[in-house]
Amino acid sequence: MDLALLRRAFRDLREMKLSIDNIKVLTVDGPIARVSIRVSQVVTPKAGAKQNPEVVTRVVRLKRQEAVWLIDGFER
Repeated sequence: MDLALLRRAFRDLREMKLSIDNIKVLTVDGPIARVSIRVSQVVTPKAGAKQNPEVVTRVVRLKRQEAVWLIDGFER
């Protein structure tokens, strides 16, 4: 992960609110799963007005490690 890129992405934000809902398991193949989620995001910059909510549906790849599922990646 590029830490400098991540810092730049958040540097000008006052607040970011995320919510995840509408979770649907698409496939499970042993320790690998694909899950569809709806992500709502509201960003408030340090300068300027709060932006309108952005809502997207994403497919998340999960990998089971022992008793927990971890995010392995995102599909476009």
